[in-house]
Amino acid sequence: IGLFRPGVEQVGAIFGSLLDASARAAIEAQAGAYAAAGVPEAVAVRVAAGDTLFGALDITEIAQAAQRAVPVVAGVYFSLSGRLGLGWLRERVSALPAESHWQMLAKGAMRDELAQLQRAVAVNALANAGGDVAPAIIDAWAARNAAPLARAERMLAELRALPTLDLAMLSVALRELRLLA
Repeated sequence: IGLFRPGVEQVGAIFGSLLDASARAAIEAQAGAYAAAGVPEAVAVRVAAGDTLFGALDITEIAQAAQRAVPVVAGVYFSLSGRLGLGWLRERVSALPAESHWQMLAKGAMRDELAQLQRAVAVNALANAGGDVAPAIIDAWAARNAAPLARAERMLAELRALPTLDLAMLSVALRELRLLA
């Protein structure tokens, strides 16, 4: 608790400004549903943001290891997630059918892999960049990874255009994104 509390509190204080529009809208919609069911608004927002705020633990560890300020790491972490569409991929994984125990395990493994990927890409971006401004760090990372990033962006655009996705498609997407880490 002592290790993570300061970082989690810092991320929590700036959380709203770190999210892209779709992540913010998803949290607001979920919080609205909780509030409509009688949950106090502050609690509804905190619960709705819980899965996303879980990243504050990774952010805290990355900041300590990279000797960077938590807000800088948080900016890189969430900006890269938005740029790579990791939130959208999480939603697609969650939407997969889970009619068997093995399908549930596969979905859980993919969610874990997405979390590991988000952390690894953030570590990579921070390890090879100077400065303390998240957009500049991300721009430098994108320039260093131009070819695999372009491939990943094309693949994600193709997937977004499809009406439905399956486990095989999402597995290939994760494999392609791993090249960026």
